[in-house]
Amino acid sequence: ETAVFSELLKIKGTRELFYWRTQDKKEIDFIVRKGSEMIPVECKLDQSGFNGTAINYFEEKYKIIYDNHCPCNPSFLSIMPSYDSFKIRTISHEL
Repeated sequence: ETAVFSELLKIKGTRELFYWRTQDKKEIDFIVRKGSEMIPVECKLDQSGFNGTAINYFEEKYKIIYDNHCPCNPSFLSIMPSYDSFKIRTISHEL
């Protein structure tokens, strides 16, 4: 998460990058603002560890409708170690 945070911070800055957590401990690693969209992002080393429950709750609670008007799966970031750097692959959304 720290490596992803660092890269997202470079791309989006502090005014477009957020963290989200409820009192009952649902959490999303990052909320990225893109124009008028708020895109929930979870990052995992392996897609098998991904559980979209918190993202689905967030999208329902805040009535998230994406500008592209297509049904999208929750965002998932996978980190590909590459020698001394990380490559970040985004599925579903361009950040």
